[in-house]
Amino acid sequence: MFAMTSLGAEIDHSVNNGQGPYVFKVSGQIYHQLGAMCPESGAPPKFLQLYIYDTEAEVANCLYNFQRTGRSLRADIIEDLIGFLDEHNELVQLFRIARDKMREADIP
Repeated sequence: MFAMTSLGAEIDHSVNNGQGPYVFKVSGQIYHQLGAMCPESGAPPKFLQLYIYDTEAEVANCLYNFQRTGRSLRADIIEDLIGFLDEHNELVQLFRIARDKMREADIP
């Protein structure tokens, strides 16, 4: 829910034959996909876009991206975690600065 990138890799599924614990085996390189700073028109924000785009509805956007799992989440806990990240995470602070600069330049 609070990830800034998505993981990309070629995953080897042949090692999981139903016996024993699940194994996450990657072939080749692991990479992170950053994506665009703002979502496409009509699409909800995800990953780092949550820290830049439509931050007034940030909790609702987080809940929207998580709802397809079928689990319910408490909005007050999400709001507290967002506040904690805003205060203590340097990358989140950097993305908030980018958001402010985009607003100053009137970038939608």
